Amino acid sequence: MSGARDYDPVTAEVIGSRIKSIVDEAAITIARTSGSPVITEAQDFSTALFDQTGRHVGYSGYVASHIGSSLVGVEGVMRDFERDDLHRGDQFICNCPYTAGAIHQGDVGIISPLFHDEELVGWAFSNAHVLDIGGMSPGGWAPVAWDRYAEALNFPPTRFVEAGEMRRDWVRFISNNVRLPGPVMGDLKSLVAANIATQRRLDDLIDKYGLDEYRRYCEINMDLSEAALRERIARIPDGVYEGEDWVEYDGHGEDKLVRIVCSLTVDGESLCADFTGSDPQYDGFGNAGWGATYGVVAAMLQHALAFDLPVNAGVLRPLEIDPGEEGTVLNPTIPAPVSCGHMEGASKAGRTFADALGRAMEISGDEWLQGRTAALGTFSWPGNSWAGESQHGEYTAFAVMDCGSCGMGAQSNHDGLDISSYEVQMGCSIPDIESNEALYPMLYLWRRLNVGSGGPGMYRGGNGVDLAWVPWQTDKLVGTLENACAQVPSPGVLGGVPGATNRFELIHGSGIDATLAAGASLPGPEELGGETEGLLNHVAGVGAGPGEVFRQLTGGGAGWKDPLLRSPQRVEEELRDGYLTAEQARAAYGVIAGDAEATARERAEIRRGRIGSEPARPAPAPDDPRMPLVREGDGFACGYCGQGLGEDWKASLILREASLGERMGELGLSVQAREEPELVLREHHCPACASSLHSQVQPQGDPVHPGLRLGIHATA
Repeated sequence: MSGARDYDPVTAEVIGSRIKSIVDEAAITIARTSGSPVITEAQDFSTALFDQTGRHVGYSGYVASHIGSSLVGVEGVMRDFERDDLHRGDQFICNCPYTAGAIHQGDVGIISPLFHDEELVGWAFSNAHVLDIGGMSPGGWAPVAWDRYAEALNFPPTRFVEAGEMRRDWVRFISNNVRLPGPVMGDLKSLVAANIATQRRLDDLIDKYGLDEYRRYCEINMDLSEAALRERIARIPDGVYEGEDWVEYDGHGEDKLVRIVCSLTVDGESLCADFTGSDPQYDGFGNAGWGATYGVVAAMLQHALAFDLPVNAGVLRPLEIDPGEEGTVLNPTIPAPVSCGHMEGASKAGRTFADALGRAMEISGDEWLQGRTAALGTFSWPGNSWAGESQHGEYTAFAVMDCGSCGMGAQSNHDGLDISSYEVQMGCSIPDIESNEALYPMLYLWRRLNVGSGGPGMYRGGNGVDLAWVPWQTDKLVGTLENACAQVPSPGVLGGVPGATNRFELIHGSGIDATLAAGASLPGPEELGGETEGLLNHVAGVGAGPGEVFRQLTGGGAGWKDPLLRSPQRVEEELRDGYLTAEQARAAYGVIAGDAEATARERAEIRRGRIGSEPARPAPAPDDPRMPLVREGDGFACGYCGQGLGEDWKASLILREASLGERMGELGLSVQAREEPELVLREHHCPACASSLHSQVQPQGDPVHPGLRLGIHATA
């Protein structure tokens, strides 16, 4: 804390809880006043409360990455409008990633100054993904755009409501430039209503405690959150921890990989995530604005170390983020397109940060920190939006919000959740099938578990979802697809294996139209015939007509620790319950159901194959709780058998490298193949006990990534 304070902890808790109630009531206002299933069903929105200087004092957090867009958006309004030009009842619309901090144009923010007795006391922020925001593609992202001008309407901080009255000129302008003016204006009005609710409840709080006490306890609560987080960071060894990841495919026909690097420096009680050295910006829609990058990275810090702390400016103070040089993928300049920067560039920044932070926590020797290590899911929201004539004979556009339901990464004490969420959207959900079918021209054939998509590990990643639907009572729909995780899966952790990635398919000639006309039961994937067309992960103009089936499979979470540490009993239970196949049980876990002796032989053979000889030290038992890598003097050792590995620990391990597609195929996991450069899975094993200590995905020919260097001096 910034100096000793005399305060009443009960009052601090009560005021903190009242603030949380204010932002939660604002969120409920959005959910109950919008008619969009993106909001009412999928809950793709957030609310926040700031003090008069633009610092968070409360946050609802349905979409955790909006912590960035809210902060940068409020800063934008404060920058562009003088205090004398602000009045009670004013509200400003903000959706430009360059000038207003939006994570992408489809996520529209409404920001309002808050007053008490004519004094500016704070700011309200509400944000939601609206059904359309104009541009070349419905849904708020444009995967084939070459610049930001084709993507969508871009509002810098703009006065949308003036002294409580919505400006008719902007209402007419927006209505004239979006595909669904009625629903879009309904969404914007719900955001305005949320900020009005915030103003009312803040008035009540200040009336009760007085402005001075309110401000004092906001400051105290910020300091308390900061102090708690800094204490946790201080338990991490000082050093430099590094990660890398790639944005996939530019949407224009070149199957490029755009590299993102993160150098995370832990220095005492502070963290610095430096993305300097990431690739230059490109003419695809994956460049990330500052609000998106800041929001995703800050959200991952909250998940790892501040998950139980009140979300306010205090949890942001220990973190410094450098997006890299101007003109790069995380610090782009106009006219680079940015309409999917949150899902593409920023998400890959978040994955590299999480990977680096997890490695630091792994070797900390601190039991609590090590217990917070976790793998990631696909860390993506593979979106698809469609436009065409509805079953009611009217033009419609809609997003299929089922797609956030990927498998979650494995944790330190349990398997990843099946059909869960994108990690920065933990408060979101998926729509009911009946709601989508009632509103849109679509008929579901199935929505079920994507069996075996979770990455193997002592704890496995969660499985994703497998869903399929057909256009219904419409002649044709045209789709726009976005999938940030088709080729490069999230890495396994502590020797675990990545999970499957996401994919889109269009099935032609299935005969489903005749089946439906005959009144027969809906078929599952096993009964459905036809020819399957694999679709690009970034594409627009996909046509789907009657009888054609759109199928989407979301990937699984990555695994945690060596799969051979998973007990054979758990593997057999999952095999019995239909969570994986017999082939996966044997290939990934070395388990032959019902035969303990054969399982022991199979596991021993896998270990020999890892290092090319008989292990010199015994293998750890299933469910071994120790960390794979531990510090030993100035270097490292295998945490299972004690084999010394020295300072350059990866060079001491036995490396098994294979084509990513081939190796994942051996394990029954699907990834989208690529050619130039090909991706490889590098699995690193202890030379003495043959345990898997680390795995990583890299382009073929790239040097093995170093991962970590102890001591701040290593940055010199």
